[in-house]
Amino acid sequence: MTEKQNPATKHNEAENIPAASAGAVSTAPEVPHAIAKQYGLHKEPLHASSKTADTSAAQAAPAGQQPVTDSAQPDEDTISALDARIESPETDAAVEDILSKESDQLLGIQTGEALPPPVQKPAGRFKRFFRSWWRNKWARYSTIIIILLAIAAAAAIPDSRYAILNRCGVRSSASVIALDDTTQLPLKNVTISIDEQTAQTNRDGVAAVHNLKLGKHRLTVKRLAFAPYSQDITIGWGSNPLGKVSLKAVGSQYEILVKDFLSGKPIAGAEAESESVNALSDKNGKIVLTVSDTNITSLDIALNAPGYRTEKITLNGTVTQHTELAMVPSQKTVFVSKESGKYDVYSSDLDGRDKKLLLAGSGLEGNTISLAVSPDNSQAALVSTRDNLRDEDGYLLYALTFINVATGASVTVDHAQQLQLVDWLGTKLIYRSTSASASAANPARNRLVAYNYQANARTQLAAANQFNTVLSANGYVYYSVSSNDPNASLGLYRVKPDTSDRERLTDQEVWTGLRTGLNTISLQTPAGWFSFDLSSKKVQSSGAPANFTSFYFAADPKDTQKAWADTRDGKGVLLLKQNDSDQTKTLVVQPGLAAPLRWLNDQTLIYRVVTSSESADYAVSTEGGPPRKISNVSATYSYVQAY
Repeated sequence: MTEKQNPATKHNEAENIPAASAGAVSTAPEVPHAIAKQYGLHKEPLHASSKTADTSAAQAAPAGQQPVTDSAQPDEDTISALDARIESPETDAAVEDILSKESDQLLGIQTGEALPPPVQKPAGRFKRFFRSWWRNKWARYSTIIIILLAIAAAAAIPDSRYAILNRCGVRSSASVIALDDTTQLPLKNVTISIDEQTAQTNRDGVAAVHNLKLGKHRLTVKRLAFAPYSQDITIGWGSNPLGKVSLKAVGSQYEILVKDFLSGKPIAGAEAESESVNALSDKNGKIVLTVSDTNITSLDIALNAPGYRTEKITLNGTVTQHTELAMVPSQKTVFVSKESGKYDVYSSDLDGRDKKLLLAGSGLEGNTISLAVSPDNSQAALVSTRDNLRDEDGYLLYALTFINVATGASVTVDHAQQLQLVDWLGTKLIYRSTSASASAANPARNRLVAYNYQANARTQLAAANQFNTVLSANGYVYYSVSSNDPNASLGLYRVKPDTSDRERLTDQEVWTGLRTGLNTISLQTPAGWFSFDLSSKKVQSSGAPANFTSFYFAADPKDTQKAWADTRDGKGVLLLKQNDSDQTKTLVVQPGLAAPLRWLNDQTLIYRVVTSSESADYAVSTEGGPPRKISNVSATYSYVQAY
């Protein structure tokens, strides 16, 4: 076993050995105390007691030598125990190994030999660099300014800016409006290409191309029968509206003039289509249709316009001068006809085409029939005795049947001894129902009902033994009850179809109520005649009306104008008044003109003529033109506005 020396002694000897002879030592020399302490190789307890210090010195001293201590010498038993532990072969080997490795490392430091530098992680170096940079305000501000200047410089140069944005995934879009160079009207089905991205123009000639990179591109516009167009463009950030592109026609052109069936006025925005080409009409109703084939013998064309029936025509391929075409409103008229011997319900177009049986008569109907069509032209309400049902008292019952104008599907929603139609208000049909035989003891013999066909819901607006008058005006239902019921609250009332805004307008019984003007109801009471103003709700004394006619004022779908019929010089007169005007316009003067039935659209009215020689429905436009007969009909009732 290698002889061990006292560390202190070894330390003193190592300090006296010349550097040239250090390499001759078979093992590493003793590490100087100061260096060992600096590198943590020499460990001494802090605040150790004298006894602990003596024991440590004894443990550190080589066998057979007296340790140097500042306290009294240990006894023999302690020395023996320490010698036994130090003399252990395992302890000798461990100490020898540790001292050899650590002494060699420190020797390299003393002799100037280079030791491998400690490995540092890159992340640690980056953190130290960033911390140092951030603490240096001049370096920090200079770097930020340089970065901002670089960004500004890149943004100022379009190519650089677009390259940066494209790398960041920024994409843009562009839109084009394609026009016919001949008419300067929009072209449909034009192919717009920007590099590999394409789109088709709509009816308004507009097409949008999406997912485009920013920068320079090539725009191409193509359509059959027109010369192609191309242009270099630059796509920036945003929507990039590229404006209008007019295409020059190179094929054969055909002219078509379209006008309204009733008024004869031109229709703007009508579209003519033939295979994949199309054209729109201008404000004068003129369509210029350009086709690519210059050798065609015939040309099939479909014409469409909002609110009009689709018309199909075939043109001679060799005749390109203008062709005139009248377009018919698409809404259907509905009427009752007994041409089959039964009271059947039909629909047809205004020119009599596309006549269709909606509901066949049962043969049990009497001649007291009422028919009214909803404002949206989708539903027809029919009152008849078609079911031949009777109540427990043997009275024949009327049926209220709804008919879908488009499909002909029908459903009966009510039966009563008497059913009278009052008005259509939106999706609600207002009607009076008499459900039992005459009896003063029944306070609910008569009911005023609002039926919503869309929700299949029935709402009772009022109930009484007897209604003296029921009428509709300006979105309200007006009614008065009879004194036959001693418990009835007399007077004139009004209510909305949803039962809201119910008001009692007078406090005395009203025997009769007549709609004698746009804003006037004439009331007959036990005290005489009174005039009720619909706008101000004022009641004032007046004389009896000139005639005992209650007018029905039909409002157009937008409620901007009203039409009604009057009799002047023995002839019927159809009158029209705009809500915002004091002027009244005469639309038609015709013998037997009875009443306006309904509005077909914003400018078309259906009215009925009943004379000894005919019973027929007619149509007229508020834009002018002569009335046109639709069909012969059975003289059914419409709305009852007084009793």
